Amino acid sequence: MIVEKVFKFGNIIMLTLNKDIPNEFTNHSNIIIDGRTFKDVIIPSPNGDYSRRDVSVIFDGDNYLVGKEVLI
Repeated sequence: MIVEKVFKFGNIIMLTLNKDIPNEFTNHSNIIIDGRTFKDVIIPSPNGDYSRRDVSVIFDGDNYLVGKEVLI
C-alpha cells in the first residue's frame, strides 16, 4: 500500500492509502511507513462512512509521507 494523501490536524495525521487495509487489521494496531513505526492506528468512520483506505495516527514530526510504502 502507498500513502496518497496526508492531512494534518495538530499532532494527528490522516492518511489516505491507495488500497483498502485488510479486514483483519484492527484499531490500535501498528503500521510502518518508510522504516518508522506508528502505534495506535485508528480507522476512522466520520458520519458513518467506513473506508478502509483512511487511517489516522499520532505524529509529531515531518508529515511528508506521500508516496511512501505502508507495511502492516
